[in-house]
Amino acid sequence: MPTLRFRYVRIPATPSEAFPHAAWYHRPLIPVTLSTGQKSSRLLTLIDSGADNTIFNMQVAAMLGLRLGNAPADSFCGTSGQEQTARYRRLAIRVGAVSYQAMVGFAELPFDVAGILGQDGFFDRFAVTLDQARGLIILKHPRPV
Repeated sequence: MPTLRFRYVRIPATPSEAFPHAAWYHRPLIPVTLSTGQKSSRLLTLIDSGADNTIFNMQVAAMLGLRLGNAPADSFCGTSGQEQTARYRRLAIRVGAVSYQAMVGFAELPFDVAGILGQDGFFDRFAVTLDQARGLIILKHPRPV
């Protein structure tokens, strides 16, 4: 069972009324490579256990040269409560030394989010440990690489 280890990424925080002394956020962001066979893109992507699917920003689809007009669609809803539509394609995904194929959605995400690794397409492939106290992300892949 291959084990991959990553460190949490430290991102500057903007102090607020609720958190006036906040200086940093620590986020479970890991590098992921998406490939179409002809083009690939390496992205820093958020691990999100609350997301049903793995979804990337529509700008990533453009970088990969994907045309999504006839791609299968599905609706999803984030914490904002706003329903959105994602268009899906099966792509090659590489996380560390582990490569696999999965359905990946593309939608309009906030500009600072390249992608979200959700239950389908990520958590169904790895046993995931998020240890923020130690700043450590541990992924165990149960299948041979």
